Amino acid sequence: MKTNVESWIAYFYFDFWEQYGAKEARNLPLLSGGPWKIFLIIAFYVYFVKVLGPEWMKNRKAYDLRWLMFAYNVFLVSFHVIVFPMALLATKFTVSTWQCSALNEFNHLDNQAYLLGYSYYLSKFVELFDTVFFILRKKHSHVTGLHVFHHASMPLLCFIAAKFSVWHAAGWTPILNGFVHIVMYTYYAIACLGSRTKKYLWWKKHLTQLQLVQFTLIIAHAIYFLLHPSCKWPKIFPLLELFHGCLFLYLFASFYSKCYNKAKKADA
Repeated sequence: MKTNVESWIAYFYFDFWEQYGAKEARNLPLLSGGPWKIFLIIAFYVYFVKVLGPEWMKNRKAYDLRWLMFAYNVFLVSFHVIVFPMALLATKFTVSTWQCSALNEFNHLDNQAYLLGYSYYLSKFVELFDTVFFILRKKHSHVTGLHVFHHASMPLLCFIAAKFSVWHAAGWTPILNGFVHIVMYTYYAIACLGSRTKKYLWWKKHLTQLQLVQFTLIIAHAIYFLLHPSCKWPKIFPLLELFHGCLFLYLFASFYSKCYNKAKKADA
């Protein structure tokens, strides 16, 4: 017979998340139960890119992964090219993401919107390979704190949203991010083709500018819902959205200033 402590542990480990989480999440891989599998994946990811990977590559030559990375980037571009227009249709071209209404499990478009959000969530795990490729190519300078934090935090943030925020408003960030990723992974795919494509990559800094616009729009969306007290979308979610937007706007703005503004001064 279980003691009270064991019962509470069992409840918090699994039952709590099923009781208060979305019905739609109960049978989906990496969404059923609590976030423990996500924590393990993130912990291993951070350990690999910070400790295990660099140590393993110390006395090895960098791998030539150009064609593997090209295929990987084309896959992610293709994924977002398919999902992005479907998400626009499911959210009435994002109109519903500015409305204060929960998803209806009996509505076909709402069910489609949730599954698209789930596929977006799964893509965050695939994108962890961005960093793995850096390690295997010995591009350790690319593995910045911003890069690792961004990739490590996204699966957990998406888990929280998919598990508890089954509202139309939760679709705003994934749709914006999906568009940004089409542009970003297209750039990466072209870059994989070697020096002969370098002249086509003049727009690198505009990728960061696009991301800054993205985070500004995320902040605007969060403020919009925080200023509507009658909206039943739990305030914790626009607050998380605001925190996420402000934090990454600051981090990416700092990165942009460091990389491009200093380069301008050096050229002057």
